Amino acid sequence: MNPTDHDPDADEPDDMQSSGDSEQVRYELHEWPSESRMLLEQLLTGAGLPRAWEGTTLVVSREAQPDVDGLIEHVEVSAESALDPDAERIVYEVGEWTADQLSVLVEALTSAGVGYEFDIEGDLAVLEIDEQRVEEMLDGLEFGLPESAVANGEDIDPDDGIETAEILSDLFVAVDRLQHDATDHAGVLGVVDAVTKLEGRAMPFGYSPSVWDGLVAQAVAFRADLEDGEASDPTIEANALDLRTLLRQYV
Repeated sequence: MNPTDHDPDADEPDDMQSSGDSEQVRYELHEWPSESRMLLEQLLTGAGLPRAWEGTTLVVSREAQPDVDGLIEHVEVSAESALDPDAERIVYEVGEWTADQLSVLVEALTSAGVGYEFDIEGDLAVLEIDEQRVEEMLDGLEFGLPESAVANGEDIDPDDGIETAEILSDLFVAVDRLQHDATDHAGVLGVVDAVTKLEGRAMPFGYSPSVWDGLVAQAVAFRADLEDGEASDPTIEANALDLRTLLRQYV
């Protein structure tokens, strides 16, 4: 399934809309069965890709197109899977994996000649007879880097992000206090401690470099506001609210 191509020299077609500098790519999926569209929606959700549905038409930004193309390919391959419908299957929960992680997984399965399907929840199904091979494959991918991280030379959090998640949770609690009272002593200490731990940590599994770097940069800037003493209380409270809103997506 390919999105409709856009000819910049032609009049704007009905199946491509432009809003400012952000073009929207439309995928006409009316020929897909509803199960395939539901599976695609699950994969898009797991990958965190913004989108909109207009009936059976999927609308995404031009920037998201490469990731969406990859997920659509996964769905189409699953629809053509040769898995025996009567054979026993094993299901692995990968519905919340990112597009990069799914691409690495599918490439490994294809290279190994392992048949697979994605079910309606976006999880991976393989034949029971392939369980041992898939288990070994997943063990090898467990601490692998998403493609976007490899491309940027990023390290990844070796404990799979567990400790980092705890630090982010502590930071969230601290900024939640400061959004109500910029002078809250526990909140100030909590931010300084959490950001000090956070700064310089490896990127947790599941984040893109741009998202992770932006989050850390905003946290470091907020700590600087607290430490230099020049920001007014209303400014600190407003910035605390902004940081809390960002962190709420990840804790």
